[in-house]
Amino acid sequence: MISVLFAFSLAIAGLFVQANANSEDDFEFFVNDDFTEITITGYKGTREDVVIPESIQDVPVVRIDKWTFKGKSITSLYVPGVKEIGRYAFADCEDLHIVVILSGIVGDESFRGCGWHYNGGYLWLGSNCTIGKNAFAKSCFTDIEFSSYGSCTLSPRAFSGCRNLKSITLPEGLKVIPNDCFSGLSLENVGKRGIMELWKQ
Repeated sequence: MISVLFAFSLAIAGLFVQANANSEDDFEFFVNDDFTEITITGYKGTREDVVIPESIQDVPVVRIDKWTFKGKSITSLYVPGVKEIGRYAFADCEDLHIVVILSGIVGDESFRGCGWHYNGGYLWLGSNCTIGKNAFAKSCFTDIEFSSYGSCTLSPRAFSGCRNLKSITLPEGLKVIPNDCFSGLSLENVGKRGIMELWKQ
């Protein structure tokens, strides 16, 4: 059932990317000297369902800077292809409870404390994501699913203190989980291989 929900979320988000990505006017951004990369540095839009554009003025969006959305009133987020989400970028967004990230580095504490105005939420992480320290610590998510393709890297305390977490599906390519990655949790359901099996490796 969870996979169906995630697939539905991805399908809807995919439509957003094609037809409903946020306007460039919603963002403050920085363009590098040779006009090949854009870093989003601020959000001044009013939409609560945020879709990060893949490009602005035909220049690829590759980074969301630290603190960019911290404490903003947004409810859902779709990130199609940035290389890096900076530290605290979405921390303390207390309404943010649906997140889809297709790839890239998710920085330390970037989503810490998200979604606590809700009793649950969904997080989908694509292939080859690198999850930083405390990246999703103390967030609201009840269900987390990684893409079954590729691999990912998890850092210490990445999901620590996520007291609502009930289900997580891990990618087949995941080799190691740090001992305190899920500290303070009691999971009801785990994906194919199981967290304890990986902890013992």
